[in-house]
Amino acid sequence: MVNIKSFINFPVDSVTYLISNPENAEALVIDPGTQNDERITTHIKNNDLELNYIFLTHEHFDHILGVNFLRSRFQDVKVISSEKTSQRLTDPKKNLAIFHNQINLKVNKADVHIEEGFLDMLGLQFEVLATPGHTDSSISLKLGNSFFFGRFSFTGNQGCY
Repeated sequence: MVNIKSFINFPVDSVTYLISNPENAEALVIDPGTQNDERITTHIKNNDLELNYIFLTHEHFDHILGVNFLRSRFQDVKVISSEKTSQRLTDPKKNLAIFHNQINLKVNKADVHIEEGFLDMLGLQFEVLATPGHTDSSISLKLGNSFFFGRFSFTGNQGCY
């Protein structure tokens, strides 16, 4: 059993997911799209979780605004993305931040690059799938009946978010 918590981002509507495994208290954040998001850090603290990973589905600013903040709060966190996404994180034109209120957002490259395959995180096995469309760099994450990608997710029979 895993726990999935969603956070609606601002200033642009996107969704961040926090997945945690209650058996080992490890956590993963997918697409942290709010800058300085204390909701995530508070949830992690209040639930005695350890944030080990940040998974980025693609490089757009509304999915990466919170990466620098989380990296500053959790020193050992590893950022995972595709190679193309990683290369584009450092460029405000390529991550589209410059086109939103001229934000000069630069995020350091990912620690782990993956295009497709299986990834062991939180004591669980996730499947990573290349899902080009929204961007040519998009990757998605599948765990059981839950599927997380850059615009919304399908979770079992619960529909889409």
